Amino acid sequence: MTEYQNFILNILESFMILYLAKRIFKKNGLLIRMLIGSLFVSIVSITLEFLGIVSSDMVIKLMLITLLLIVLIVIYKESIIDSMYILIFSSVVVSLVELIVLLMMNVFVKQEVNDFIYGLVDVMISLVIVVYISYVVDLEIIYNFIKKRNATFTFFLFLNMFLSMACVVWYWNSNITGFLENSMAFFLYW
Repeated sequence: MTEYQNFILNILESFMILYLAKRIFKKNGLLIRMLIGSLFVSIVSITLEFLGIVSSDMVIKLMLITLLLIVLIVIYKESIIDSMYILIFSSVVVSLVELIVLLMMNVFVKQEVNDFIYGLVDVMISLVIVVYISYVVDLEIIYNFIKKRNATFTFFLFLNMFLSMACVVWYWNSNITGFLENSMAFFLYW
């Protein structure tokens, strides 16, 4: 995919994370700020990628996570700890929804289509599902339940969820065909 195509997908993914944070923090309005924050994160992402300032994808991703954290703090004016929890929680929810949509799409559409179109359809369907989930499920109750528990438990829960998603993404990138076959077999025979 080109940098511009990654830019579009980054805007939508950043927006989903910021939207979930908005629903968890129970903030009204802020749509323009969320769009500007998504644009900011995506512009920095594409600039780093285009200029080749940082050669490692992992470093770029860590920088983007840091940027998203700063954007969350600026937009919602919440504490750093709450913003970190929300960022991790929202990222895991968005990643999980995207992964499930991608697996379901693979059943109906072969990967032979343009990667950008495939990714765009995945992100658009995921956006609709994330918005639906945020209205149907009271995410603030789930977040408060996790937050009120022991700090060590919460830390390890979030770390476990984040590392699980990171392993799935790593496995996905290293062996796409085997990953899809194994995932479909797991879900079908589970």
